[in-house]
Order: sequence, then structure tokens, then C-alpha cells
Amino acid sequence: MLPSAERENRIHMSLVDEQFDLEVLRGAVRYQRWLLSTFGSALSGTVLEAGPGIGNFTRWLGPSVDTVVAVEPDPEMSKAVLALGLPNVTVLDTTLENLAGTDERFDCVFLCNVLEHIEDDGGALRIAHSLVAPGGHICVVVPAHPRLFGSLDRRYGHLRRYRRDDVRAALQRSGLVDVTASYFNPVGALGWWAVCRAAQRPHLTPGSVWLSERLAVPLGRALERVGPPPFGQSVVAMGRKAAPPS
Repeated sequence: MLPSAERENRIHMSLVDEQFDLEVLRGAVRYQRWLLSTFGSALSGTVLEAGPGIGNFTRWLGPSVDTVVAVEPDPEMSKAVLALGLPNVTVLDTTLENLAGTDERFDCVFLCNVLEHIEDDGGALRIAHSLVAPGGHICVVVPAHPRLFGSLDRRYGHLRRYRRDDVRAALQRSGLVDVTASYFNPVGALGWWAVCRAAQRPHLTPGSVWLSERLAVPLGRALERVGPPPFGQSVVAMGRKAAPPS
């Protein structure tokens, strides 16, 4: 195990790298709206958004649901979410784990590119399950395919990438029912391989985001009409918390 000071420094540097790329990803508007649309009515009501970063998804989520509670432990990123000025968004400078045992319940917990940072991702899902009201949902986005693990995953501090069936099983183990999981953005997976595995790029570029918006998103949406893709840049999954027996 790394000494605590070195471990903290690596975590800090991964946050700096990720925040830089999150700023670049502000321009990925079509992608972000497409991703949110995959969850349909499950992403509604009072939503707990864990790890919103600088609010790239919060800015679209806020106007489409009743209330958002954004849980972001990094102080600089939480300030960026506050700076969006959304009237129905509350920002808490804490972690999902620190909400364990609280009485508040949400209609949905949204975990977008969060679980890959957490060593005990199953434990995080169990906490999320405890925070969802009966009948509510957990909506998850994680990076797909261990073979795509590359330079940006390492710089962001990702611990893993996921197979679709593993995500489905993890949601079921947390206690959810009616679980679905699918690959998302197949064209983006090819781009990720080119950027992170072949070229070993240290950062995203505005050019790669521009290309994704004009190629990967429209082509990916067209392919969805044919059927579920056999691979993707991400896994999107959701499940429902069963109501207690009457």
C-alpha cells in the first residue's frame, strides 16, 4: 500500500486531471442530453446526484426534475455546481458514504461515472439503495470493457472498467428489482480506444469532443434504432427499489 501522503497526492492530481477534462466536456451537450434520455421517467422527482463534478449533467438534470441534491466532496467542483445558479439544486460538500444512515429518501439516486472511483463499489450501491424511497430508482453510468482501460482511466484514478453483466449483477445484489443494463455509445468506444489505448493521450481535446458531438452521437442514436449495441464506451443501468409488502 502507498504511504498516506503519496496516496493523497495521487488522488489530488487525478482530481486536477479530471477537472481539466470536465471543463473540455462542457461542450458535449448532445452527448449529455442523449445519455440522460436513456433513463426516461426513472430519473425524476427528487434526485440525489452523487459526484456531479463541475455540473455538466446537473445543468440539464436540474430543469427536468423537481429537486436535485448534488453530493460533491471536492470543494472546487462543488463551487462550480453552485455557480450554475439553478434554484432547485442543493450542493453538499460530502460523499455518498457519509449519507449512510440518514433519514432522507430520494426518488432516484444518479451515479454517473462514480462507481469506478470507489474501491467498495458494491458497498456504495447498498448505501444508494438505502437512500432510495420504495418504488424509486438507482440510475448508473460506468465506463465499459476492461480491455479499454487506458491512459485517461489511470489519470482520472479509475480503479476499473465494467462488463454489462457485472453491472446488472451488482445492482441486483444491492437489492434492486427490474434491473436493466446495456452498452452505450459504441462509436465513442472506438474513439476511446484510439485516444487512450493507441495514442495514450494524457487529456481529452476540444477537437475530440467536437468530433464526438458531430459523429459519435448522431451515429450512435441511429444505431439504437436497429437494436442494443454489442459494445459501448459506457454501461448504463438502472433498477427499482421494491415496495415493502403491504
